Amino acid sequence: MNIRELLTSLFLLEDSDLKYSVLIVEDDKTVNELIADFFQNAGFVTTQVYTGIEAINVLDENYFDVVLLDVMIPGTDGFTVCKYIRQHKDTPIIFITARESEEDKLQGFALGADDYITKPFSYSVLVAKAENLIKRSLGNVIGSNILSACGIEINTVSRNVTIDGELIELRPKEYEFLHYLMTNKNKAIPKDKLIIDLWGYDFEGDERAPDKQITNLRKKLKHKAKCIKTVFKVGYMFEDL
Repeated sequence: MNIRELLTSLFLLEDSDLKYSVLIVEDDKTVNELIADFFQNAGFVTTQVYTGIEAINVLDENYFDVVLLDVMIPGTDGFTVCKYIRQHKDTPIIFITARESEEDKLQGFALGADDYITKPFSYSVLVAKAENLIKRSLGNVIGSNILSACGIEINTVSRNVTIDGELIELRPKEYEFLHYLMTNKNKAIPKDKLIIDLWGYDFEGDERAPDKQITNLRKKLKHKAKCIKTVFKVGYMFEDL
């Protein structure tokens, strides 16, 4: 836990006293400057770089609350930078890119991005998305025991799960799967990671166990089953529709 997270979690600093930091990785200097202007006006401290190598070098030496990352940058591309970040940090990552194919989006989420925004985009919405990601990452909504997305709500204390206010019954492993996927919403989770994180490294059962749990969970979720997406040749993703 870094100092910012520690102070926030102990209520020693109010949210208004914190200045969030953003790393902007965008090779188009005009777009880079526009993004920086909007974030500075919102009270952020901005750092601007234009290549993947610059981004990696800056990330090695500094802490950032969020990274805005273009895919098509000179040299080391954005996907590679995203993979590098996820190997070392849990910093929220938002892709901002002209590449809008489903394959590109799925690759971005599979690499650990928290959001994927295609150009052209609203700069104000980008700032709002970044702020929400940071607050969720730092746990600024302290004391909340409710996890909510896609009309599904989990009370992490009672372990009650409701859909549009109606209580549903889940088996313990089904609950664990839903909680895990919702906690990592909009991220493609590989099946082998699901096995390791939910059963452990010593698991020797059927490798299709995640598929069976997802099938059962979807039945329980009924019309909300659509929120759990199958990511071809990867695994599963909870999408907040």
